[in-house]
Amino acid sequence: MGGLGFPALAVNLLAAPLLLRCRDGDANVSLACLCSRNDVSGTQWPDLIVAALLAGLFLQSAGRIPRQVNEALRSLRPLPQPGE
Repeated sequence: MGGLGFPALAVNLLAAPLLLRCRDGDANVSLACLCSRNDVSGTQWPDLIVAALLAGLFLQSAGRIPRQVNEALRSLRPLPQPGE
């Protein structure tokens, strides 16, 4: 973990001053700035909130698939049986 963690921390420390200059830009730059700050400061709550939102979005999308399959199966007509 340290082999990847320490270089990631170094990159975040180097990128933070660059990102802070344009933190009020578009959403992508603002998010990159927040994530870098959170990685350096050790604050986990924003990352956990975003992860929870993404998990909720995934679960909502995953829940649609069985409903769509059930609707498609209900709309199918039974196949004619041999001899009918």
